[in-house]
Amino acid sequence: MRSSRRRGLGVPAALLTAAVFSCDPTVFAKPARLMTDKPSYVAAPGRGVGIDREYTLTVITSFTNTIAQPITLSRCSGAMPYPVYAVTAGPGRRTAAYSPAWFCVGGYDVRVDPGTTHVDTLPLRGPWMVNHREGFAVGAFEGQFRIQFEAQICRDASSSCVDPIRTRVQ
Repeated sequence: MRSSRRRGLGVPAALLTAAVFSCDPTVFAKPARLMTDKPSYVAAPGRGVGIDREYTLTVITSFTNTIAQPITLSRCSGAMPYPVYAVTAGPGRRTAAYSPAWFCVGGYDVRVDPGTTHVDTLPLRGPWMVNHREGFAVGAFEGQFRIQFEAQICRDASSSCVDPIRTRVQ
């Protein structure tokens, strides 16, 4: 399903399944599964005109902890209803227009116990940056994208999750 921003029909964003990257050899290959509610999405044109036109879509994610240790997902504040996330473009693509820039202190993690699933509703929008000097929005609007969560694997089942193993789940 392809559409064109020029015609104002929105933008497809196919999100891929879970994979984990980590430098720590004690991390299991796939400590979690991150799924979306649909295989593809169409972003709706919103406010603004030209390169300042904003496109939005809502993605519902299900994060399932598949290992014996608790996992925490980072949030910026206690009032933030979803974890910190990134959106990356597919292979050979530039950055994704839907990936926000986060400037937060953190420390308000969401704990996902072994065998449980945490569901979030992510309000995606783009572009996050516009180059007005050269006249273009930064990042890809259509194609395949991945959502990434910053996750910490707790070394034990304690409620504090001290000294976690940091990883990314996408």
